[in-house]
Amino acid sequence: MKKTIFNWALFGCILFIATMIAGTCSASAPFISYVKSNSMEPLIKVNDAIFIMPAKDYEIGDIVMYRPLALNAEYITHRITDTGEKGYITQGDNSPYTDQESDEPQLTKDRIVGRVLTIRGKPVVLPAVG
Repeated sequence: MKKTIFNWALFGCILFIATMIAGTCSASAPFISYVKSNSMEPLIKVNDAIFIMPAKDYEIGDIVMYRPLALNAEYITHRITDTGEKGYITQGDNSPYTDQESDEPQLTKDRIVGRVLTIRGKPVVLPAVG
């Protein structure tokens, strides 16, 4: 049990340091946030902490945090599933509808806060932190 706690603490420290180093190479600092809904389950669960890394470019498949214009939330963390004429199409993995089908305008880069840090295509999460 103590070894497991130590391993998680060590992993968290290494991840924190790596995140801060990566932040020195980007336009703005990375940060940690957490998810408040089940829209990205089972990959990211309610109250999981996620690492957000600002980026200059985004592509289909990226999980991004953005500021919505129409949907009732301060921030939304969803996957870019396609591109449209005016921006990106986004959708939660656990949702049958795109955000744009729920009246959210296509996502433009200026509203994207950053990309969720992933390793080998899987988001890095700290479970049940929020």
